[in-house]
Amino acid sequence: MVNDLPTSIQFSSYILRYARNENITPNLTKIQKWTYICYGLHLAVSQGKDFLFDEKPYCWPHGPVFPQVFYAQKDHHDFFIQEYKTFNFEPYIPLVKFVFIEWGTWSAAALSKWSHNENGAWRKASCKDPHAPHRIALDPVDIYQDFRGYVQNE
Repeated sequence: MVNDLPTSIQFSSYILRYARNENITPNLTKIQKWTYICYGLHLAVSQGKDFLFDEKPYCWPHGPVFPQVFYAQKDHHDFFIQEYKTFNFEPYIPLVKFVFIEWGTWSAAALSKWSHNENGAWRKASCKDPHAPHRIALDPVDIYQDFRGYVQNE
């Protein structure tokens, strides 16, 4: 059976490939943030109804993180950089291009600061349990609210 949606690892691997093809230097933080932005924009375009993939972003100290992606990048780098080849990303190219036009040149620090927006999904999740933030998934409604201003739904 062919999967209709990419996994978070496939999508982030594609983000890595895209950045390298655009001569943009990626790192772990940038890949996480660009993936999060794609996730949020996709959610906003669907008016909060469709997820980009099945992994939810979690509230980590430096912003939203997809744990499966983090550990794949960190512990299985060779596998991670090839994973994009297992999915057809053609329908997602406009989304990724938009993200790189808007946020592609931002530093990791600037992306992290942006993701810590005062009334944003990360901030709301971080306030729920400041002693165990890694266990708190960001609320999709909050993510949708963060990103709906970036898209025009007809």
